[in-house]
Amino acid sequence: MENIADALKMAGAALLFVLAFTIAMMLISKTRETSDNILDNLRLKDFFPQVEALEERTTREVGIETIIPTLYRYCQSDGSLRIRILDTDETELQVFDTGIEYIVRQDPDLTDPYQREINDRYNNPARQAYMFEAPWEGQNQETYRLERVNAYINGTQSKHMPSVNYTGKGLIQNCGRYLFEETYTEYRTSGTVHIDNYGEEIVEIPAKKKIIITYKRTDKLIN
Repeated sequence: MENIADALKMAGAALLFVLAFTIAMMLISKTRETSDNILDNLRLKDFFPQVEALEERTTREVGIETIIPTLYRYCQSDGSLRIRILDTDETELQVFDTGIEYIVRQDPDLTDPYQREINDRYNNPARQAYMFEAPWEGQNQETYRLERVNAYINGTQSKHMPSVNYTGKGLIQNCGRYLFEETYTEYRTSGTVHIDNYGEEIVEIPAKKKIIITYKRTDKLIN
């Protein structure tokens, strides 16, 4: 009798195991079916920020809280960045570009039309964008660029470069209440690409790019 009872217990346990296993598999199958339905109807754009490819020319309205960090970025620029600050009539108030500053710092070749134009525009005390002969170029260049940016933002005179005096021409003082129209332009300045026999582009010389960020003041006040 004991053997029969033990056999019945074992058979009952096996039956319970089979039943539990069957229910578990049914639940897993149902769960997978549900998840597949959800994934099939999932639209990623509803859950992730929509980031579009940067166009060659993009415009938006910003305040000086956007301009100031961009100016500090210039301090570490390798020459690929130019930042222009314009008045409402597109008068150039300031420009930050190490390539231009290098020309201003040197004795320009006035037989070169480009250098002659740079010298007239940025080495002329009568113009708003006068660069004070760019004394920040050279020794301690990055530190001096930072000092120039601080002087321009706050409308002060540079401590170590007394000729760099933005008193009365500071960004915050003159433009802090206004919105600016920001324009971003990127273009290739060098590089060589050719097409092979299979129609594929082959880069012979990697391209260098120039980024120009322009801030034109508007008449709109920051809310």
